[in-house]
Amino acid sequence: LRARFATSAWRIPARPVLVYAAAMPERLAPLARFEHRPDGALLVHALEPLGAFPRCVSDALAAWAEATPDRAMLAERPAPGAPWRRITYAEAFGAIRAIGQGLLDRGLTAQTPVAVLSGNSIAHALLGLGAMHIGVPWAAVSPAYALAGGDLARLRQMLAHVASYEAFVAVDNC
Repeated sequence: LRARFATSAWRIPARPVLVYAAAMPERLAPLARFEHRPDGALLVHALEPLGAFPRCVSDALAAWAEATPDRAMLAERPAPGAPWRRITYAEAFGAIRAIGQGLLDRGLTAQTPVAVLSGNSIAHALLGLGAMHIGVPWAAVSPAYALAGGDLARLRQMLAHVASYEAFVAVDNC
């Protein structure tokens, strides 16, 4: 079953497609042509032309929020054995729009990225999606890497490559 939305011509796939072309090219033979290069590279050429696709991730999220607003999009456990915290597609899309507006209100643009120093979390995901929604670049900075060694030298070195940025730090998630 594939859904078509009035707002765009692209379709939500009925199931995710995972491609392990290098390991099992024979299983994909009806879908693709394989070219083995002398240098060991394997090129996969799709036999079907590229169909319509969403302009950006936000368009796909909007479609999912409309089609399945109460379906869980993200879930996390604050601690082992604790109940799951879930956020639906509708809640996530609303949060992404609000976060995007908040970033715009702070004056962020394509020239002022967001650096996110946080472990994996719903807040981290929503911030990244909110930034993408408005065209602001974002960089996830691994707390384990950035804070290794007990000082902030690695973090300073990483952020030195960005002329101007906003930072989001999740203290309880580092």
